[in-house]
Amino acid sequence: MVHPAWFFVGAIAAAEVYRKYATNEEKFNWENWIKLHHGEIGTISAILGIATKSPRLTAVGLGLALHDIDDAPKWFSSTK
Repeated sequence: MVHPAWFFVGAIAAAEVYRKYATNEEKFNWENWIKLHHGEIGTISAILGIATKSPRLTAVGLGLALHDIDDAPKWFSSTK
């Protein structure tokens, strides 16, 4: 089994590589996708949480959606 510390080491290494070698356009595309991803997944999770009467899933979904509420008009659009 892999020691959990290796996951942190890998995440730090990946962040350094991303910071140094990604172009500005790649960074913009990635960061924009992450924002939309959280909003869309949060909305779907909240709906599923309500449908299945799961308070945890509803809370997580609402948290994700509210985190990116500024980008709500862009959610579920074809312009990512």
